[in-house]
Amino acid sequence: MSVIRSQRPLQPPARLFRREEYLFAALALPASVAWFFATYWSDGWIWAALPPAALLLHCLRQALTSHLEGNGVRITTRQYPDLHVRLERCCRKLGLARVPRTYLIHGWSRLHSLTWRLLRHRLVMLRAELVDALDSDVDAVDFYLGRELSHLARPHAGYGWWILPALPLPLLGSAYRRAKEYTADRCGTLCCRSLHSSIRALALLAAGPRRWQNLDAHAFVEQAAHSGGFWMSLQELTATAPWLCKRMARLPSPPMAVPRRHLLAWPVAAVLPAVGGGGFLANLATLGVLGLSLMLVALPAYEDYRHSTVYHPLFSYAHNLAQAAKIRYEAEHTLTATPAELGFGRLPLGIARVHMDEENGRITLGLTEGSNIVYYPYLDTAARIVWRCTTTLPRQHIPWDSRCNSSSEDGSAPIAWLRQLARL
Repeated sequence: MSVIRSQRPLQPPARLFRREEYLFAALALPASVAWFFATYWSDGWIWAALPPAALLLHCLRQALTSHLEGNGVRITTRQYPDLHVRLERCCRKLGLARVPRTYLIHGWSRLHSLTWRLLRHRLVMLRAELVDALDSDVDAVDFYLGRELSHLARPHAGYGWWILPALPLPLLGSAYRRAKEYTADRCGTLCCRSLHSSIRALALLAAGPRRWQNLDAHAFVEQAAHSGGFWMSLQELTATAPWLCKRMARLPSPPMAVPRRHLLAWPVAAVLPAVGGGGFLANLATLGVLGLSLMLVALPAYEDYRHSTVYHPLFSYAHNLAQAAKIRYEAEHTLTATPAELGFGRLPLGIARVHMDEENGRITLGLTEGSNIVYYPYLDTAARIVWRCTTTLPRQHIPWDSRCNSSSEDGSAPIAWLRQLARL
């Protein structure tokens, strides 16, 4: 990067970043909570991932720099000095003390440019097709230079990684991304010599590199009148960029009036996570994936809860019977033959039979469905009975407060697969 030596950088108007900073602060709070819990649950090990992540980003930057250095044209005072002068002027207007390394590259599939920032390393990639398309209005190139440089000029540019956990939040995450687009447009307009050139620069994105010169800007802005409908409002509330017609309407100062978003679109958008560039359909698909994931977790958990609730009285009866037999043995040193001798009445529903072995003290409960619950007695060093419980029921049917071990597999294959997936 070269230093701007001719003139001191100007202080950009604070209003350029005001709305974006408010939304950044609103996202920073839930993001801080997420980082706190991530640190707590991982015992701080999550921060051990920072060095590998920084190394990965460094490798990506080097790969991108190598690609641009090998295939792109670096804009300098010798190479395209006219663009370099515009670049210096835009940096000065946005308060940047250094001109970032900027490349002109041909062959990318979209008309958008790219800005990369990693610590002190800054890269700007400018599309050659974009510059060529604006050959009849070269001042409009300043709009795109200002847009790309705005990503480096914003006050919180180096802290974007902090709010990453909060970006998927419905409404708020998308609003922040849209605010960044409006901020970039305002920075582009600040760098432009005329509002007309800024409007023509946006016309290029709307109509393409051939038809943009014949675009009727007033008619295009009038299309924003339909943005107050439910579907356009919902699409915009879940998108990462505003409608182009609304962006063009916001360029003048004061901005042109646009309709408010549909009221019913807000509650629908409030349940759709902001996942990025896919808009409403991508957010809806993400919600479906999240719902499916929750179902994969909830179904096995509900099945386990239902079965453990059904079998809880049976395990409770078996435990009480074993404890009563233990108390009698320790008091009389005799083994019990039937539950009736211990004061137990009718067998509870679900237990078909009870066999109490008078020779070894083993208690076997035969359930009506064919499974068994068996208590094996052992004597400890103080000649007291210690019970060990086993059952042929699957493990998920055993109540959580029971110490019984299962000798069976986990039910059917599909449910077992869901259960194992839920436990990951």
